[in-house]
Amino acid sequence: MLQIARYLNEHPRESVKNLLKFCQTQDTLRSYDAIYRALRAMEENRILLNGNILVKNHKGYTNVHYLVQPEDIDRFMTSLKENRDPIEIIYRSRQGKESILYVKTTEITDFGDVTCIERIEWESCTVIFPWKWNSAKPFLRHAPEDILLQESSPPRKNLKAHPDFTLKKDMKQLLYWYKVNVRLPDVPIMRETGLDHRKVKTLRKRIFANSIVYFPVFLHGAHNYVPLYFSFYTEYYTFFMNLFAQNSAVSFLVRGRNGRAFLFVNTIRPTWVLRTMEKFESAGVVQDMLFFYLQDRWSPLVEDFRSGKIPRKHFWMFGKPKKRE
Repeated sequence: MLQIARYLNEHPRESVKNLLKFCQTQDTLRSYDAIYRALRAMEENRILLNGNILVKNHKGYTNVHYLVQPEDIDRFMTSLKENRDPIEIIYRSRQGKESILYVKTTEITDFGDVTCIERIEWESCTVIFPWKWNSAKPFLRHAPEDILLQESSPPRKNLKAHPDFTLKKDMKQLLYWYKVNVRLPDVPIMRETGLDHRKVKTLRKRIFANSIVYFPVFLHGAHNYVPLYFSFYTEYYTFFMNLFAQNSAVSFLVRGRNGRAFLFVNTIRPTWVLRTMEKFESAGVVQDMLFFYLQDRWSPLVEDFRSGKIPRKHFWMFGKPKKRE
């Protein structure tokens, strides 16, 4: 599974035929039926999710997230949904009787009188894949006793698009369907957008060149994971990248323009991760840490699917295996 997930993350729209050739060189899967069974099992069990596209910052487009605490959360959510164009995802976090929202958006937003706990404008984003996961060694069952650290430079600022890049109307239209499914074939894309094949190919190349494209990986199935939010200051970025590469699911490490780090962790053992991060704070590895459990995920794509705007068939990345004579 890891080899397939890694290959697809390096080649998001590669054909299954070439994926099979790769698996044959690795002496893992050797037939179309075998590769399709593996792909469908990974998709149906939510081990490999539909690809995500993180478009890089450019004029009028800034990756930023907020932690806000509205007095009337339902009314506030209604307001966000009515002005949903820049919204990518929202999570809710309950702290006792109070609710806090994590809002990821693509524009600087003034929420008026709503209490803003934190705002981080993203200048870099590292997708931490579970390539170092070891099934025989449960991740963070025991918090590290001896923490060997070496200060590292902040991650490279990888969220700046080409100076000439801008999302025009036809590109936004195309981007919407690639956010539904990065691997959606050209024919349904052309049907949904009205763009011709040459236009689709040209615009896709431009969008992907100015984006981070990846497939989230959850080795135990995404439904078994809890998302956790940590933000802090640190000088040890490489340490966290190496550590969470041993986790069994994808994590994200973001550095903000204010120098603050944001760590998004998907875990099946939230108490183990929280205990470890608290130990890191006590040891001075991180400073001024904020932590929240995240739940009740909402996104425009999920709402559009539920309303019937997006056909279910467009979500399937690999379809059904074709019968071979």
